[in-house]
Amino acid sequence: MSLVKEYPHIENVLQELEIDIPVYIVTINKTESESIVLFDGKNPDLMPYSGRYINLGNKTYLLCNNTRYENAVF
Repeated sequence: MSLVKEYPHIENVLQELEIDIPVYIVTINKTESESIVLFDGKNPDLMPYSGRYINLGNKTYLLCNNTRYENAVF
């Protein structure tokens, strides 16, 4: 339920409780995003094998999940 829809309910409860206080609705969005791309320079299409990963540091890894499999026969 969005805050716009919830506001009348909040206001009604405050009135029922006979509480006269201002209500402020604040939304804070903080997004830290960065794109990290991994390539396989030994492959002509640059796609790394699925399941390969690299350590980005600070207990963070980038896992390749795609359709290129090592030793796969189709």
